[in-house]
Amino acid sequence: FYYIGLSDIMTGMTNFPGFDTVVEPRIAASASRGKHSILRFYMDYPQPAGSYVSHTPQFLIDDYNLQMTPWSSVDLNAVGSSPDYSDGNLKTALNNFVAALGSRYDGDSRVGFIQVGLLGFWGEWHTWTEDSATHSWIPDATKMELIDAFDAAFHTTQVQMRYPHWYAVGANQRQGFG
Repeated sequence: FYYIGLSDIMTGMTNFPGFDTVVEPRIAASASRGKHSILRFYMDYPQPAGSYVSHTPQFLIDDYNLQMTPWSSVDLNAVGSSPDYSDGNLKTALNNFVAALGSRYDGDSRVGFIQVGLLGFWGEWHTWTEDSATHSWIPDATKMELIDAFDAAFHTTQVQMRYPHWYAVGANQRQGFG
């Protein structure tokens, strides 16, 4: 199981050098031990103050003025910085990333599962702190768009979600979402 920061993979809207330098070495190491990899990508991985590093791709901040919201939580003993999940350029970048990820790894026998990830703390689709204002940072429209992107990109490799979303299960069941 690998947590991988999106900024380690993506350096431009269609540039993904981290597939070769970050993902491949991990997948190859697991395969060499006869194991399958599970991949989850994230942008905001809460850490104690002084050790936090954002994994939102820097080009989005520098070139597209993506707004970031710093936060802190006593309950989590952590700090972080969440992107504006409704930003159109961020959503375009995420869609491009998912399409490239699927193009490269859908059906790759070394990968057991791809986790939807990307949104929220640890890529778990939530931004829960003791401040209830953080609970609504990720719009449903963004979640639904990302589910559609994964559904379009992965036809063979199974896709997992940390917290199932109504748009991906039940009457809306997508292939491989669970």
